[in-house]
Amino acid sequence: MTTPDPAGRAPAPAATEVTTPDPAGRAPAPAATEVTTPDPAGRAPAPAATEVTTPDPAGRAPAPAATEVTTPEPAADDEPMPTVSGGQHWLVSWHPPAAEPVGRDHGAAGICVAGDGRDLVLISPDGVFWGFPAGRPEGAETPRETLARELREEACVEVREARRLGWSRSACVRGRELGLVLVRSYWLARVAVGAWEPRFEIAHRRIVPASEAADRVRDPDAAATRISMRALREAGLL
Repeated sequence: MTTPDPAGRAPAPAATEVTTPDPAGRAPAPAATEVTTPDPAGRAPAPAATEVTTPDPAGRAPAPAATEVTTPEPAADDEPMPTVSGGQHWLVSWHPPAAEPVGRDHGAAGICVAGDGRDLVLISPDGVFWGFPAGRPEGAETPRETLARELREEACVEVREARRLGWSRSACVRGRELGLVLVRSYWLARVAVGAWEPRFEIAHRRIVPASEAADRVRDPDAAATRISMRALREAGLL
């Protein structure tokens, strides 16, 4: 039954689908259908995977996924660790404070803490790798004198107290300086932080919580980073 139109119009014809004949006389292709392969166990197909993000009531963007940071293993006593520097091959090792190795004085490096030990001062030449200020001796400087000068020049800090943590030993095993042994002292230095006036090759300084030392300190190679981790452990920061 068709309900009459109040305006007296004739009912509209039913909608039809018009197919344009194929010039070659081929029958029209059947409509595309989606074929689902039945599950052998008779289970219904799983719904498409979607990612659901719970909206933040305060309108903040969702936090990025957490990543795991692995702390490099600190160097063990007398453990030879291979590295390459300046095109030469070296074996680097850590030695306790009372066991100074025999070799050429290669200066001092200092873990700089400020703010009653809550802050750690790090430096970087490139803004990528962050570590401790360090350098070679000048003239007849003692290791303690070298420490004070290098920290002032590279980190713009003044040493108030210092305690030796140990030594690094670097022995050249292949290259033009074959047989050379370099010895550097490592210190925990309590410092007063001055205005940042970068000089020489150091372009960046960063002051971070000392509790984050293990995640923040990274040297350009694995052996140097393990030496730094051992120094942090001796300083009680790891």
